[in-house]
Parts: sequence; C-alpha cells; structure tokens
Amino acid sequence: MRILMITPRYPPNIKGGGEISCQLLVNAIARYEYIDVISFDGNKTQHTKVDDILVRRVTPISKSKMLVGSQAYNMLREEINNYDLFHTYNMTLMPVVGKLTKKYHMPSLATLNGIVFSPSMSSYKFKYFSPKFYRNKIVMKSIKNIKHFTTICPYYKENWVKDGIEKNRITVIPNMIDPSFKPVKTNHSDTVRLLFIGNYAKWRTLDTLLEAYSKLEQQNIELVIVGSGWEDTIKRYEVKNKIIYLGDIPYNKITEIYSKCDIFIQPCLYPVPVGRVVLEALQSGLAVITTGNDCYSPIIRNEREGMLIYPMDAKSLAEKIQMLIDDKKLRVRLAENGKKRVYDVCSPSSVAKKYLEVYEGVLS
Repeated sequence: MRILMITPRYPPNIKGGGEISCQLLVNAIARYEYIDVISFDGNKTQHTKVDDILVRRVTPISKSKMLVGSQAYNMLREEINNYDLFHTYNMTLMPVVGKLTKKYHMPSLATLNGIVFSPSMSSYKFKYFSPKFYRNKIVMKSIKNIKHFTTICPYYKENWVKDGIEKNRITVIPNMIDPSFKPVKTNHSDTVRLLFIGNYAKWRTLDTLLEAYSKLEQQNIELVIVGSGWEDTIKRYEVKNKIIYLGDIPYNKITEIYSKCDIFIQPCLYPVPVGRVVLEALQSGLAVITTGNDCYSPIIRNEREGMLIYPMDAKSLAEKIQMLIDDKKLRVRLAENGKKRVYDVCSPSSVAKKYLEVYEGVLS
C-alpha cells in the first residue's frame, strides 16, 4: 500500500499539536506501509527527509486558502496514479481532496481533528447571518465526497454527523502519545500547583478557570498559565491565590513545566478531544480536570483517570479543584491511573493498527 499524507504544515513547522500528531501518525504507519508527505509550508519547493520520511514541501502561492486550494488541486491531481490512498490531515485541504475524490474516484481519508468548515460546531455570534456559516455549508458539499473520515472523540463525530456525514463513514481514533516525550520528575514544595496550557481561543475558557480559582480560599496553591493572548483575561479577575503567567513557552521547555505542577486543568466550551497537552499531562503524572463525560471521552473516565465536567461551569470546577487539593491520595490515584490508561489506549502501535484497518476498508 502506498499512502500520501497531505497537510498544510509538517514539523519542524509547528503551529499547534496537530502537526505533531500528524508526524507521529506518519512515523507509526511507516513501520507497516509506504508513506510520503506533501506539505504546503516551504520557502521553496524542496524534497527533504524527516525521520526517514520523504517530505515534499511546496511554497504556498498565497495566504489565501482559496488560492492554496487551487495550487494543491493541480499538484495532487498529478499524483493520483502514484499512490493507493490519499490521507488529508489538519483540516485546511479537505475540500480539495473532496473535489479530487469526486472527479477521479480517488481513495481518500480525512482526519477531522478540528471544527474548521463545520457549520454545527463553528461559533458565530449571529449564526444564520454569518457569511462563514453559509461558506461552510457550501464547502461541506465537497468534503462529503471523501470516502471515509476519522475523528479523535465521539463529540466531534456526533456533530460531523449533524453536518451531513454518514455515521458509518466516521471512525473514532484518539491521538497517539509521543514516545519521545520523556516526563521529568522533580521534588517540589508542598505548594499545590495548577496548570493551564493553550494559546488564546474562544473554545478555551480560561475565564471559567479564573472564576473558579477566585472562589477558592486563600491557601498554599498557585495557578500556572502557559500560552499567548491571555493578558487581558487575567486582569479581569481578582484572586486570593498566586497566578504565574508565563506566556508563550518553547515546546522543548514544556516538559519542565509539567514536572513542577500537580493538577492540569483544561476548561472548554464543549467536550474537546484529548489533545496533545492533555496526553502530555497524563504522561507526566498530573491529575487532569477537563470538559467532558464518559460518553464523550475516549480516554479519561470520570473519577477513574481524571475528573470530567460537562457542561463546564465555575462552581463545579471549583468543587473539583478543591477536592483534589484537599485529598492528596485521590490526586495521586487519578494521576497514576491516567498515566497507565494513556500508555495503554494511545500507544503508537495501537493507534497505527486502527488506522491501517480503516485504510484497508477504504481500499476494499
């Protein structure tokens, strides 16, 4: 089987966890099948090797998604006879792959790891008056031509079905852990440190965490915030306990941040899938609180490997934080269970085999 992975960016060009997850998947698949990568992030068109994988980096002709889509269409059309299956990752190029699939009956797969192009999940202030809403409805017509889809949590699957993709064409496969991520153990003080990681985005509700944090009594705790764009949000809250705002931190420094904290908190508008930072927090042995429930979380089960809250609100979050601060045994138990679970469910071999089964299904 010859597979072509199509992505707008590929490491070392990293915008977020999606590029890392894409590379991990490519490396895992390469142990079983032949796979190349095309990414639209080059300063000039060039062929490079990343972890022994051929990566063809193409110079985008424009920042316009429409023009890049046209460029990708012409280039990928020339590759149809060279590969058995086309897999598009990180959302942006899904419409292009959908058009090629329809015209050339191309075997294709798309990983739905975000909400771009989804009319049901995209948040618009006045939804039915937003041009983006109708743009997404039109774009979805192309996307639905893709033969099969994977997504990283049941919540995403549920909403993509609302957008018109048949349920039996979507398979839930969680992200895999990074085997090169090596947690660091440090002995820190009796201070209980809470950790939030993520650049500003509407779906990341740091406001909820700050409101919950403000409800806690003054005690020996700290909240560490990593990510850009949160300055104004933090200023709006008066809290009794210490806040440490680190801003944007290089990825190679994140391991050390995890090692100095005890509880990882990810409050979101909806049950977000277990993304890269949650996987790393679990690997690092932190107790995790995030948005979700047992129906929507493919990894964490409530009060077994972490704390799940849905819908997320400040009162419930404050109660869960206080519970973990007061009960160290519970905190340690959740952290140990979470670490074991993430290595079991999200190992590269386990995730790769699930993708290989999907590939075979697309080609059959």
